Amino acid sequence: MPKGVSQTYTAERRSQVAVGVWAALCADERSERARAKMPSVRTCERCGAGCRHNAKFCSRKCRRKAHPEPINTESRQRSRDVFSAKHPNYGKERYNRPGGRERGSATYARRRGAEQLQVTEKDWARLVARYGGLCAYCQERPWSHRDHIIPLARGGRHSIGNLLPACAPCNHSKGSKTLAEWRAWKTQKAAA
Repeated sequence: MPKGVSQTYTAERRSQVAVGVWAALCADERSERARAKMPSVRTCERCGAGCRHNAKFCSRKCRRKAHPEPINTESRQRSRDVFSAKHPNYGKERYNRPGGRERGSATYARRRGAEQLQVTEKDWARLVARYGGLCAYCQERPWSHRDHIIPLARGGRHSIGNLLPACAPCNHSKGSKTLAEWRAWKTQKAAA
């Protein structure tokens, strides 16, 4: 291709790309043998653009538009139901065992090299009672998560002094922010 000419992907250019090296060989008059061996260029059944010699469509987008069959959600749901019936505790075993949450936190802390301190159920029950069983941040909803004031991702420890009971919305919105960053973010969001 001459210098300065842009290679736009038109239908003609796609067909050249699809045939690859053969198109370049055929440009030379000495390569009549290559022209005879060149695979036939197919056109997309939907848009008419060139595509690979063994393909019906030029892209997934064209295939989906040509065959807009819906996903078989009923079959997927049946498969999920059968699996759930066979494995009722799948994904829950870790947390349903006694001390499961603590083991998971300890493993995470060990991988990070953080200091590991035990949080006993007695300490946790005392902390939850201090907040009346409600979220420590909003005081509106009952707690459902153990939130680290200084997140583990930011160097906080898993200890009773760094934990607060939090509801899911507060804990998820706080994420890996410190308490000061999260409060500033909430006021900024409320002002906007």
